[in-house]
Amino acid sequence: MASGIDGGGSPSTRPVDGSKEVGRWSRPTPPNGSCSRPCGPKSIQSRGARCSTLTEENRAPSGAVILKQGFPNDRLCFLVEGTVVIERAYPGGRKEVVTTLHAPAIFGTTTFFRTTPSTISIRATTDVRMLTLDHPAHERLRRTNPRDSEALAMAVVRVLCERFDLLDQRVSDLLAQHANDQPKVTEWSNFRARLFEEPIL
Repeated sequence: MASGIDGGGSPSTRPVDGSKEVGRWSRPTPPNGSCSRPCGPKSIQSRGARCSTLTEENRAPSGAVILKQGFPNDRLCFLVEGTVVIERAYPGGRKEVVTTLHAPAIFGTTTFFRTTPSTISIRATTDVRMLTLDHPAHERLRRTNPRDSEALAMAVVRVLCERFDLLDQRVSDLLAQHANDQPKVTEWSNFRARLFEEPIL
C-alpha cells in the first residue's frame, strides 16, 4: 500500500532515504531506453502503459530504506524484482509492519500525486530492482503519449481501489468481531464514514 524516493537529487548520488547512514542506489545504464521486464504490475503492462523509455532503472540492497516516513516522495516505483516491507513508526519508538509487497508491485502512489509527506516507510527485505518515474518524466508522458498516460493512471487507480476495498473489508470484519462493544463499533463506524467522505479539493 504506500510510496518512491525521498528528497532531491538523482538516485545514483544521494542516500535512499535522505540520510547518510543508509545505503545508496545503484543505477545501471538502461538498455537503450527500454527494459526486458514489464515496467510495473501486470495490470499496467496489460493496459499498454509502456513507460520504459521514461523510467530509470534502480537497484537497492536488502535493508535499504527506499521511502522514509515523514519525507516527501517524488517518484512512482515499479518493483520488478525482490520484496519490500511497509512499516509505520509511532511516537515512543513502536514500529508496525503494515504489509509486504512482492514483485511485481507498485508503490509511492498516494505521495506521488499528493504533495504530502509519507506516513509510512518502505524498506527492502531482499536486493531489489525497480523502475522509477519522476514528475518531469510523468509530465512528458502526459504530453507525448496521452493514451499510455491514461493507462498508467487507470492502473494506479485500480491498485488504490483494490487496497481501499481491502481496508473496507477489514473494517467490516472488525465491526463484526466487536458487535457487542459499542465504543469500538462507534470508533470503527466513524473511521469508515471518514473514508467515504468526499475530499475538499
